[in-house]
Amino acid sequence: MKVCFYYSFRDQKDWNDSDLEKEGLPGSETAIVHISREMAKRHQVTVYNKTSREGIYHGVRYRNLQNFDYRNHWDVIMVVRGQPPKLQYVPAKLKLYWSIEEGSYLVKDWSKVLPHVKKVITISPFHTDELIRNTEVPREKIFQTRLGVNESEYQDTFPKVNNKLIYCSVPRKGLDNLAKIFPLVKREVPDASLVITSDYTLWGRKPQTDEYLKTFSKIPSVSFLGRINRKRLIYEQKTSQLHVYPCVFEELFCLSAMECQAAGTPCVCSDIGALSTTVKDGVTGKLVKMENGKVPVEEFAQEIINLLKNPVQLAKMSKAARERALQKYTYQKIVREWEESFKCWLQGK
Repeated sequence: MKVCFYYSFRDQKDWNDSDLEKEGLPGSETAIVHISREMAKRHQVTVYNKTSREGIYHGVRYRNLQNFDYRNHWDVIMVVRGQPPKLQYVPAKLKLYWSIEEGSYLVKDWSKVLPHVKKVITISPFHTDELIRNTEVPREKIFQTRLGVNESEYQDTFPKVNNKLIYCSVPRKGLDNLAKIFPLVKREVPDASLVITSDYTLWGRKPQTDEYLKTFSKIPSVSFLGRINRKRLIYEQKTSQLHVYPCVFEELFCLSAMECQAAGTPCVCSDIGALSTTVKDGVTGKLVKMENGKVPVEEFAQEIINLLKNPVQLAKMSKAARERALQKYTYQKIVREWEESFKCWLQGK
């Protein structure tokens, strides 16, 4: 099949496949890279975005959006996240819209999209419900899937560093809460340590971490790494014992939580957005309920402390988290499911 990904998100930076291992990419772009690579093993795949570095990477052709040609024929075209081209003029057998993030407001007029697409793709039950609640997209038009992990990146394991915690999302999603939570953990678990990764350079912006660096510099045993490359990120995920995410943002999936689970690192996170299904409460991590829209700091800290002080339970969760991620949430499995659906839709089913 000839497959086209058309990624037109207005705030995207200049990126392509080669950036994943070099400097790292945000969650949406990471998912596109892994899925397009997997599809390219069996199909001819082209990704259109704002790249200035056109070429073929891992079998996937990257082209700048300005070079999108309405004369090209596709078996499948998938518009991702942003405003679609004039789909009625695109010669494709199957047209899809992948609402990978914030899709409810990125499409200004769904009435101009829905008549031309077979399915609108969502990535979690929460995402599906949000789209139905906030737009005119009907449930029967939705194909619900999930994000995942590249199995080969998480096949091997590293020894865990005792009582090491990791936070691997952008600062505004929960670091303010963690600055209050971690000292409470240190009081009960003196040798606890915390690694903080990611900043806004992933999004093509300035780091915006000065305030956080100042705050965490006063707290012992904190390594504020900011943006790191893919290899280092996976190493930090694998050597941590818990992924701590006192999130205040309604994630539509949360790729970092699933990656940590694949690394055998259970998650303690807020029960908000899609985290309630990305993390299986009591099995692959612990979900802490919000109180009046806020993260209960003391309760969150206590959940972390309880797990760190119970190595048997923590080891059981680590095993369950890794097994669940690698059995159900690999891109190899996800893409195969997509391909089967493509075949059915192309046959008019």
